[in-house]
Amino acid sequence: MGLYSSMNAGINGVKSYGERMGYISHNIANMTTEGFKQGTPVFEQLVQNDGSVPFHSYNGARVVDRHAVNTQGQVMRTDSTTDLAISGNGLFVVSPTATGMEKPYYTRAGAFSPDHNGDLVNNAGYYLQGWKLDAQGNLSSALSGGNVAGGTGLGSLVTINIPKADTDFTATSSIALQANLKSSQVAYSGVYNPADPLHNMASGTVIPQFSRTVEIADSSGNPREVQVGFLKLANNSWAVEIYGKAADISGGNPQLATGTINFNGDGTLASVAGGISQPVGISWQNDGSTNQISFNWGTAGVPFGTTGAVLIGRADGMSQFDAIYHVTSVGQDGHVIGKLDNVDIDKDGYVTGNYSNGTTQRLYKIPLASFLDPNMLDSATGDVFYESARSSQLLFVQADGENGGKIQTGALEQSNVDLSTQFTDIVFAQHAYQANSKLINVDDTMLQSAVDMVR
Repeated sequence: MGLYSSMNAGINGVKSYGERMGYISHNIANMTTEGFKQGTPVFEQLVQNDGSVPFHSYNGARVVDRHAVNTQGQVMRTDSTTDLAISGNGLFVVSPTATGMEKPYYTRAGAFSPDHNGDLVNNAGYYLQGWKLDAQGNLSSALSGGNVAGGTGLGSLVTINIPKADTDFTATSSIALQANLKSSQVAYSGVYNPADPLHNMASGTVIPQFSRTVEIADSSGNPREVQVGFLKLANNSWAVEIYGKAADISGGNPQLATGTINFNGDGTLASVAGGISQPVGISWQNDGSTNQISFNWGTAGVPFGTTGAVLIGRADGMSQFDAIYHVTSVGQDGHVIGKLDNVDIDKDGYVTGNYSNGTTQRLYKIPLASFLDPNMLDSATGDVFYESARSSQLLFVQADGENGGKIQTGALEQSNVDLSTQFTDIVFAQHAYQANSKLINVDDTMLQSAVDMVR
């Protein structure tokens, strides 16, 4: 190793410690950037040996890019349910475009929010990627279970989109009514004829002694209302009418079905007769939507203890006790089109939409990307990283699983920059830079001396 090698070592040293100052400056500038991972440059020696000579040429050091990706930053709570932080291992997969992913990027910066199309995008313009679930809210068999290979996982990723409306409505086809009719109610003494609009409940000329409005979904997903009216005709016997609003019903006749409900002496349901015991067909005005609804009034039969009885009447639907009129529950299998109220993301990475019609739907699963050495990922603008030859093979792990971290909703991971360490590194880098500069000056003086000797 001669003077020229010594000078090269000094020059490379000046260059390397200049780069280290660049890392320090970049770290300090991003000390409040969410999800930022500080650069931790690694120095490696430069040695030249072509194998033809028995000595080495030592040329100083160079800087290898390295980031403290696996060093946890502090997690701070926020007010947004789509802000995400990872506690533990893993990175979010993001894309610079909402449609298609030419190149995957990885990040811990989780300040996501829906854009005008409902796509989850962070402050740097990167779109969150996830696996879309089926209609039952389940992953495909290739993605469920444990770890997923990088190629399989990447090929299934799509931009997470939260629809503003739930268009997957269900028309109501069954209604289960659980309510009590007051047994001490005096029987109706006026003229009642369910077939005569002048003397029935549907027309409003006879006021029901008890009624209940039920909101249903029609075959187009629109909200509709049907009314169930009760009128006591005799001991243990009640007339029932199902009707709507005349303006809503095709043909203008609001009455949809009539019948009677009879009770046993102990208040349990004895029998259901007439049109209310069969599916009720409804044709709605204007848009031609329909419903075919079966009403469940409860379990009808004879009183408990009746010898040889097969069907025992119960009070699991309609009942007649000497208590106030009240509705315990109204169950139905339909729901109307709803608007998105909010989004939930749980620790396992499941994205669930909550809608104004009371429905919830699991939509996506957020996987976490894992690398054997994530610190060797290359960095890009926007607090994102991408694969390098040194970062090892990509693997997808389940959030909150054996190898994955836990996703926290309404939280952001802060920068992991340690300011005191950066200031210490400034002093060290400054002195190292000065020492290498001095080395170059000394080498220059020695070379000048050697030149002077041959003059």
